[in-house]
Amino acid sequence: MSFPAKFQEYIERIAGEKRLGSSALAELALNALAALAGETDAHTLLERAVGLVKNLRPSMPLIGRVAEETLSRYQELVKRVRDADYGQILLRVVDEVRREYRLMVEQLAANAQELIADKRCVATISYSGTVKQVLTASRWSGSVVILESRPMREGFMLAEELSNIRSVEVMVDAAMSYAVAGADAILIGADAVFKKGGFIGKIGCYPLCMLAQKAGKPVYVLADTWKFSDSLDIPLEEGEPEEVWPEARRGSIKIRNPYFEVTPHELVTAYVTEHGVVESDSLV
Repeated sequence: MSFPAKFQEYIERIAGEKRLGSSALAELALNALAALAGETDAHTLLERAVGLVKNLRPSMPLIGRVAEETLSRYQELVKRVRDADYGQILLRVVDEVRREYRLMVEQLAANAQELIADKRCVATISYSGTVKQVLTASRWSGSVVILESRPMREGFMLAEELSNIRSVEVMVDAAMSYAVAGADAILIGADAVFKKGGFIGKIGCYPLCMLAQKAGKPVYVLADTWKFSDSLDIPLEEGEPEEVWPEARRGSIKIRNPYFEVTPHELVTAYVTEHGVVESDSLV
């Protein structure tokens, strides 16, 4: 049994996407699973598909979580329905998981908007759909400093999407001390949060948080609870060397391109979840 072409297209995009955040990739994962609904053997394919999706982006456990939620809810529903139309049940479950997750993010964004309500300027790094949702709130009128996020410069994407409604300033990553100096708070979208403290974020988050702590600026990390992990052994993905230095001579220079890093909980003022604001020390 082979997977349909549409499913494969989504899988390839999730595996190869270098600029979008984990929430956007989780949406693609749900689209991939929904693409199985039209297959006569969807019931059999689903478990294999979920196993594949879970291993695509190990640094982003949210992708695996939405896949697991889909599978467990699907299996539970199938048990209760006789003569089930497996495809329709799968589509129903995917829509349910999608709606639930979007509501979680909406509530998280509302909680974060209260935190920054009195902030004149907020600094961030890379691209996060959740951060974008917070910063587009109509009742907030502050400005945003965005660090470009080398090597793919996904910060440019965020800047372009915010530029019509916000005063936006973009800086190179090496200028993050300037970004911190001009901001009243730092807002970061996390890819994973360890229940024992600390989070995984785009490379550059660690020094950004260190500079913020030294300057006495609060660091708010946005993460819904589906991104929380019991495991402390989450692999940190690295990109291709060519993304950093395409013209480098082969063999004579070693180039590393880490995408993610772990920032310890001591540098985080608070995590913002759909349930409210959680002080960093309370996770330890």
